[in-house]
Amino acid sequence: MTITQRLVRALYEYVTSQLLDLPLIEASFHLKKLLKESGSLTVENSIEVFHEYLSSTKTKPLFYRHLLHPGVTEEQIEEFMSPICQLAEQLVDIELVVFFDEVNTSSCLGLFKEMFIDRTLHGVKLPKNMFFTAAVNPSISPLPNDNRAHRSDYLVHRLPQSLENLKVCYDILESKTLEDYIQQKISMFRVDSLSNNSETQMPLEEYVQEMLTKSILKAQEFCEKHLGRNSVSQREIQRCFNLIGFFWNMRYDDEINDHEIQYQSRAKQCIALALALTYYFRLPTAEDNLQRNDTQTPTREELDQLLSNIIPDFSDMIEQELERFVNTNNFVFPEGVAINQAVREHIFSI
Repeated sequence: MTITQRLVRALYEYVTSQLLDLPLIEASFHLKKLLKESGSLTVENSIEVFHEYLSSTKTKPLFYRHLLHPGVTEEQIEEFMSPICQLAEQLVDIELVVFFDEVNTSSCLGLFKEMFIDRTLHGVKLPKNMFFTAAVNPSISPLPNDNRAHRSDYLVHRLPQSLENLKVCYDILESKTLEDYIQQKISMFRVDSLSNNSETQMPLEEYVQEMLTKSILKAQEFCEKHLGRNSVSQREIQRCFNLIGFFWNMRYDDEINDHEIQYQSRAKQCIALALALTYYFRLPTAEDNLQRNDTQTPTREELDQLLSNIIPDFSDMIEQELERFVNTNNFVFPEGVAINQAVREHIFSI
């Protein structure tokens, strides 16, 4: 055996032993395929194996999350748990955390009681180094003859008594705490900036941060007050940041090479559009409520009045963007389809 052949063999044995001895290492599909073809290892293949091992090998997580819904079956939960149990048995000194979200929307509550309380899965004992945690939606009885557009109750199942005793209720964040949370999120938020013909990441300017903080806070409080305390959560806040980043990087064809666009107006526009998709479009107009004879559901006009104190001409900015984006220049509409407000909002939201 030549030196080259010995090196090739040593590399194969090293990579294989690492994958066997370190259970937290997760090989890529391509690396597994290369190792299976070890009988025909060449210098070129060895280089590819080593490169794939260094660049694509990942560490297996110690935290696992499963979002539940009424369609999830016991078989699917068992399939989800199987690799986690195997890893826990290999890593007896490390605790694995398994989080089930929206548990009480599932019809498998008996199985969760078995896992959480009895520490078994279909009668098979679970490893001791697995820590279970879960989140449930609040169980609120719907009001009789409630015709509101936004319900405050959830379609959930009652928890088994043994799980009910483990439940801890968390209230929504107080206004000051929510404001601090938003400010911390904003301080870490970055947008692209072109300076000296090079693209860099920069934080939002101070006055834009203040505008964003106030507008999100007011929108959250408005929805909590008028739609119900469960109508919004931290997800809406994160959605706003995601949308701001999206709109910041999206430009029309005539804007692609225009680096002189005013930062302030662009930032204000991105914030307004993000708020519209997250909060504004979910509300009916005053005309909608009038047609439904609905005197309870808050209207867009009310939210617009609130946000316009922070972002001047808020609703006008939204309408201008809808008309600019959804038109016959950008989309082909079937004959006879009118481009009305509902069509514009639907296409824009997609």
